[in-house]
Amino acid sequence: MNEVIVLEWTRYGRLYKREINRKETYDSFRKLENRSYVNKNVLVQILNAIDKAATIRWFENYNDGNTKAISWITEEASKKKKIEETDKNVVSIPWVDRILIDKWEENFITLITYKYIDSGKETEKILNLNDVYGIFNGLASGFKNDNKYSNEILKALPDISEFTFNNDTSEVSYNISPSVKEKFEIPGENIIVLEILRKLAK
Repeated sequence: MNEVIVLEWTRYGRLYKREINRKETYDSFRKLENRSYVNKNVLVQILNAIDKAATIRWFENYNDGNTKAISWITEEASKKKKIEETDKNVVSIPWVDRILIDKWEENFITLITYKYIDSGKETEKILNLNDVYGIFNGLASGFKNDNKYSNEILKALPDISEFTFNNDTSEVSYNISPSVKEKFEIPGENIIVLEILRKLAK
């Protein structure tokens, strides 16, 4: 049995993949057995999946959004030229099982480097992409005047590993490929976006 499992999940319209250690993942869930409010039946199914799976796919909204879920296939099934629906095993995780959901979501943290320039001095900070995306998504939805620039940042975030805000010039910049750099200036009247970009550096 392979020591790693390929974990897949979708965020921001993008498919992410990461290898996780089978034993470490199994042990981390096994430690939840004696926790209060843990659905033991679901936990047993999860442990079985971790024990046997070659690939596990996370579903944020399963069964019309009524539950979260994992779908998994065995190593034998993963070697087939075409994977059938019957090869897939599904474990539904009700929304109330927050402990199990939170444990899975520990694997979905994606980090992004934020560089901030002020008075010619550059500082660097590592941020959680989920947090940054959530901030600008809320801003784009709630503040019409700041919508344009928040959406520009939102559109870029899933595809970049770092971005820079120059407070001296009010410019946001990032590389969409090693040779292609995008940048745009945020007008002074967009106070909320500018303040958030400043606060991200603190």
